[in-house]
Amino acid sequence: FRTGAPDSSERIEAVARVLGEIRAAGLVPDGITLSTLVNGLRRCGRLPQAFQLLHELRALGIPCNVFMYNGLIFACTKAGRLDDALKLYKQLQEDGLEPDRVTFADLLSACATAQRPDYIEQLMENMRTFGLQPDEAAYAALIEAHGQARRLNLAFSAFREMQRELQGQRPTLLSFSALIGACAKCGATDLAFGLLGDMRRAGVLPDNRIYLSLIDACGKRRDLDRGLEVLDLMKQDGIAAKTNTFNSLINAAGAAQRLDAAFDIFAAMQRAGVEPDSYTHNVLISACAASRESERAFEVLREMEATGFAPDAVTYNTLIKVCGQERDLPRALDLFGAMRARGIEPTRITFNGLLTVCNVVGDVAEAMRIFGELRATHRPDAVSFNVILELLARDAADEDAFLDVLRESQRRFCRVRLGHILLALATR
Repeated sequence: FRTGAPDSSERIEAVARVLGEIRAAGLVPDGITLSTLVNGLRRCGRLPQAFQLLHELRALGIPCNVFMYNGLIFACTKAGRLDDALKLYKQLQEDGLEPDRVTFADLLSACATAQRPDYIEQLMENMRTFGLQPDEAAYAALIEAHGQARRLNLAFSAFREMQRELQGQRPTLLSFSALIGACAKCGATDLAFGLLGDMRRAGVLPDNRIYLSLIDACGKRRDLDRGLEVLDLMKQDGIAAKTNTFNSLINAAGAAQRLDAAFDIFAAMQRAGVEPDSYTHNVLISACAASRESERAFEVLREMEATGFAPDAVTYNTLIKVCGQERDLPRALDLFGAMRARGIEPTRITFNGLLTVCNVVGDVAEAMRIFGELRATHRPDAVSFNVILELLARDAADEDAFLDVLRESQRRFCRVRLGHILLALATR
């Protein structure tokens, strides 16, 4: 159980058999036995069974411990199950236990990922109730959550509060990284670079994550030249550019619609001996799409396949978007077929992309077929309804279909762009 090795499943089955023998003998398993099994199940990814055993422990009145709860909370947060993690946090207290710093650290991190600064503030207040002073990690989670929610002023407020509350403790890479990341999310390049200067003056050396945030901030501002300056700063600090560094720069070049620069960065990446990955090719294709260079996008696809990188759903979705720019529905449908032939499940984005191509070329019949398949496999969203309604509004032949889809969009509480639809109706 401790290693989480592949054969841990066999060990769980063995422990379960012993547990059955204990019960068959009319004995009540103790807390150590059941705790061992709960933690083993958790480590092997069997959360439902772990929860069932936890329920059994509580029903038998066998004391649980914070260690076991922390393990389950950690597993839930890693699986993106924040609600379950918070329920466990509540149960822990109902069992007369006090959460510790490990409990709070996992919950705070999960809340930051879920963009819930309100939950983080409540958890920090709970920490104080249990005699635990919120530390830099707690404030970093709060800063990150505000950044994810694009509330940069509140992120800075949290940083200043941390400096007041943790008197005598200077901010480290942890909190600077969270605040620069928040600036990057909001495209606040000047503030991000200003914080980099503050870091250096405080004797805190930036790492690769800091530089990635700076490049991302430049990408949001479409300021590729400033993004390229980050490479020079990295060299000065002796930090080697990695695959994700070049990927971010290519992405920034695409956002700035500087396609030749994107390919120059890709060439520099190869000269530096840095291996590209699938995402590298995807951002190159996206850069081609941003510059409406369809053939270069398909050249990247061919190079991608020739060098052993398999296209994924993102690759195909972007190329379908390129087909929309070129008004090429047959090619988009060929991509859809190739995607399925590779065993890649189309996403809602895939279907919406195909619907957009149909809308551009005015193919109502194909659009209705695709929309029907979307209904059968996914839940249409506002984009789906708006595209199909705009197309149907221009087609005077089937008003019943238009009204049916419009009523369906209303049943699903999807906001439709009435202005676009009315304009399409006027052009009949």
